[in-house]
Amino acid sequence: MPQGSPKLVPRVLDVVKGQLCLVIGTVYMDMPLKPNVLEDIGRDVSKNWPRLRFSLSNSTKHSLPALPPLEKIHSPDDRAMLEDESGRIRLTGKALEDVTLVTGVIVGVLGAENSSGDFEAVDLCFPGMAPQASEDDRMDVDGKHALGTEIDKIALTTYPGDIYRF
Repeated sequence: MPQGSPKLVPRVLDVVKGQLCLVIGTVYMDMPLKPNVLEDIGRDVSKNWPRLRFSLSNSTKHSLPALPPLEKIHSPDDRAMLEDESGRIRLTGKALEDVTLVTGVIVGVLGAENSSGDFEAVDLCFPGMAPQASEDDRMDVDGKHALGTEIDKIALTTYPGDIYRF
């Protein structure tokens, strides 16, 4: 593993082979056993096309039998990848053996790209908790607003900036 001070790389595809760096991105788990609804539908439609075409033209109700559920979707063939808006890079290394990763987790990875094009992780850094509200930011439960005015009801809408007082 290369030595030296790691450099923060802004994009996954900007990683330089053999250079120790820090990359931040989103974990994507490539899991071959994970159910894929589109593949299942495509397989069923192509296998049952004559019967399905007949049932679609002669009936309003049609359905295909569901595939039996798998006992597990985790397998030794699962691969962890780090992705951002520029692309994906496969993660390897001993740092991944002690941690369970799931798709969608944001992570900073310290490591270097090896000769096979995989990113060999030396260390992982996960984001911490968001700052908690201080005593000045807490919600008043006695009906008084922070400025001392009375509030009967407040309506919150789906637009974050809209607060209506009644």
